Amino acid sequence: SAVMRRAGLLLEMPLLIITQANLAVVGLAASLVLDVSDGLTPLDNMIVAWVVCWLLLTITLFSAAADVNIKMTRLPALLSAVNFGQSVDHDKWYVVANMGIEDAALKMYNVRINRVAILKATYYGAA
Repeated sequence: SAVMRRAGLLLEMPLLIITQANLAVVGLAASLVLDVSDGLTPLDNMIVAWVVCWLLLTITLFSAAADVNIKMTRLPALLSAVNFGQSVDHDKWYVVANMGIEDAALKMYNVRINRVAILKATYYGAA
């Protein structure tokens, strides 16, 4: 669980940088190019398509992180079921108990990335 917590912390900053840099580029491009007073030109349509693709890829990225978090919640039960040939394996019990106590997950701003968090962020971001 400490490894996953460390991996989550290492992934948090690059995800934020990529997301914020793309958002800045998309916003700048949209403000410079889009002029909807005359109708949409082919270039405007291409920029709108690019913005939509970027948003879908960002949601897909966070959905993959949510899938990893769902699988990590099942990991203690999986480790408990594994038999290493000993009738009583205190090391396994310690690891499973520690994983139950620790909240090992991929997080963004100390919020576990899950489907509800993605929907809330998308809703508030679109507003």
